[in-house]
Amino acid sequence: MIALAGVCFFMSFMAKQSVAALFAPLWVVLLVFLARRAVLTPSRGAGPGRARRWLEPAGWFSLGAALATGVWFGWLALFSDVENFLHYFLVLPATFGVHDRIGDSTGTLGQALTLMNDGVLARWFVLPLALAAVAAAAMLFRRVWGWWQGRGESRWVLAALLGLYLVFAQNFFILSLGDQAENGYALLGVLMAIGIVLALELLGSRGAGWRSATGAVAAVVMVALAATGIKASWSRQSHDILQGSVFPTEGLDQDKLAHLRWAEPTVVWGKYSVSGRDLRRLYRRLEQNDGKFFVFPDFTFFYGLLGARSPQPVVAFYTGLTSPYEYDAELDRRIVRELRANDVNLAVIEQRAWLRKPYEMLAEFPELRDYLTFEFEKVGSIGMFDLFERKSPDETDNESYK
Repeated sequence: MIALAGVCFFMSFMAKQSVAALFAPLWVVLLVFLARRAVLTPSRGAGPGRARRWLEPAGWFSLGAALATGVWFGWLALFSDVENFLHYFLVLPATFGVHDRIGDSTGTLGQALTLMNDGVLARWFVLPLALAAVAAAAMLFRRVWGWWQGRGESRWVLAALLGLYLVFAQNFFILSLGDQAENGYALLGVLMAIGIVLALELLGSRGAGWRSATGAVAAVVMVALAATGIKASWSRQSHDILQGSVFPTEGLDQDKLAHLRWAEPTVVWGKYSVSGRDLRRLYRRLEQNDGKFFVFPDFTFFYGLLGARSPQPVVAFYTGLTSPYEYDAELDRRIVRELRANDVNLAVIEQRAWLRKPYEMLAEFPELRDYLTFEFEKVGSIGMFDLFERKSPDETDNESYK
């Protein structure tokens, strides 16, 4: 079972590197508790194998993680590209995290410890997190010495350590996520459960009245938090920039877009509105191209809507996350090479993206910019989407492009 936990740790890292890294200390704590229990067990704790029993849980855990890693990299070596995987899965995300998300590590650490996060809903989440942290700290202070002496306090110490660390991990994850805080409170329910149980245990000696009052307050807080979460999920309103946007109860049409609900209004940078009508028109236009189209930079979900694969390696253009901060000439050439290989004859360029101006972003890919400039021509617009069709061979100014 401990080896299986190692496999699960590897799988969690594959799913989300930052979350797996934040949870790594918890694995260490759990392994220490398992080892200490094995050593203190009367039937096993004595004898020359004491040192081995301390290391046994970590050994099984490491074996499971190593086996899972070996299987994965074996598959990569046989059927894929190890170098590309390491570059896009490890190097780029790590560089992006340090450069763009963590930034001032001292400030980030301080915010994670003091629970300071921005956001309309986030203000309501700070108090229950703080209460959970206080309950965990109080329990740890009362029980840690007895646990170390082997007096059967391990479950309370473990719960207190988990509570304290998860409060920190929750807030550090939000800060590293770079998204609105409300989208990152995945551990809030677990933390409240730990905090409530610890508070009830701490107040047990004060009588049933204290326990009842604590339970009642906790119930009110949990109901309020659940209602807030359900409201946000039901309205699909997870960002303050979409305040006022309303999602319809039906899809964009009764046919192929019946499953897609689009909020109205959706405004980009206060000026460019993206309506459901624009999306329907653009969908029908792209449908005529049999998957031979290119979208730049944000609305790449049209590939999925139309069952088309991305015609080039960068599915979404986000400097630092999908492409390096420094210019990568080989990546630039590869994008153009694959657009040609996939016979792309229609390019869609947004007039404004969520984070930057698309036409300015093209300057970071000079080969792609020149390819679109000299081999395509603008034929119209649908809302904020500019449409460019590929010129016929005799119209292409090949000399200018070269």
